[in-house]
Amino acid sequence: MTRPEHAEDHSGVTFPAFTDFNGREFHNVSFRGAVFEGKVTFQNAKFSGACDFSGAVFKGPSDFSNSAFHGDAVFAKTTFDEPSKFASVQFAQRANFSAARFSH
Repeated sequence: MTRPEHAEDHSGVTFPAFTDFNGREFHNVSFRGAVFEGKVTFQNAKFSGACDFSGAVFKGPSDFSNSAFHGDAVFAKTTFDEPSKFASVQFAQRANFSAARFSH
């Protein structure tokens, strides 16, 4: 019998300003529909398996610098109201930014 893969689910969660995920490791994570009220950092984060930010709203600056996405990364219909940094990000599989909105 095969064990199901663990999925980290933050779908629909509202995160406070100054959320820090610097250096965190995520596996099969969902931030679908999540709202980030202020500055959030995912610098140096590692994402394995699927990663879903579909419909998420980033109200403050977001920083994904030096992050690595080893599975599919979905940012479809994601809204970035403030500047977003994706400097030196690695996408090993598909990256979907369809209908994403960048205000800056």
